[in-house]
Amino acid sequence: MKKNLFKLLPLFLVASCSTLPAVEEEFKPYVDNAYGLPTVHTTRDATFKTFLMLSPYGSIKVGDTEYVKGEVSDLYYENTVVWLAQPGSPLPGKDDVKSSVNGATFRGWAYYDQNDATIYPTYYETVPTIEGLALKAIFDGSDAGGSGGGGGGGTVTDTGFGIIINDTNKVHGADKGISEISGKQEYLITAQGFKNGDKFALYDFANNVPWTVDINPYSFGCNGDGTKVAAWVTNDGSYYTVHQDFTADVYLQIAMGADAIYLELK
Repeated sequence: MKKNLFKLLPLFLVASCSTLPAVEEEFKPYVDNAYGLPTVHTTRDATFKTFLMLSPYGSIKVGDTEYVKGEVSDLYYENTVVWLAQPGSPLPGKDDVKSSVNGATFRGWAYYDQNDATIYPTYYETVPTIEGLALKAIFDGSDAGGSGGGGGGGTVTDTGFGIIINDTNKVHGADKGISEISGKQEYLITAQGFKNGDKFALYDFANNVPWTVDINPYSFGCNGDGTKVAAWVTNDGSYYTVHQDFTADVYLQIAMGADAIYLELK
């Protein structure tokens, strides 16, 4: 009887070893296009979304070597990456965010809360507790000339909003605070002259980013008729093209995903 027991023992050990749970493979962050934009999966089951706006010159390090640039979506005018991570987990830091602009260094992730009384942003180092916030990468430096398609002119530390005319003439708007009518941050350029054939766009001085939005249909005294606005200026999605000489006060109203421009003839 003892001999039979010892003969069965090795078989029991083999059977026991074969039922040990498999070791789960280590998760490595990866990038796909899950939400129509470059999407970084930081953990295996993360679904909590934060939008990181990088400008055309910024990129985020994923893993050991891969750097990911943002793309433009219908919701955000800047180059955006979707960051999937749990609230409170670290956002990409100085060692993980870079710019192709010479001399530019990453300062942090800024959020401009339109409901806040202050015009200054809140900076985040960890994923916010509110899902879907759009955080803007802020870069500092002294040389805005860039390699690899960097911007030109000015300095990286410029702030505020205005317009850029014919790719060279950058005009700051005067910060007028929160508009009582629109509730948006307003910038004013007074008595700006435009010539037939000029091309211009809104301009973000902090990130060297031009963009366009629909022109307020009451611009130029057109009483809401967008077809009459087109006799003065048209928008091709990248720049506004001027079709006759004029001078106007330019009102820029800045709000996340809801920017506006109004031109009042002088």
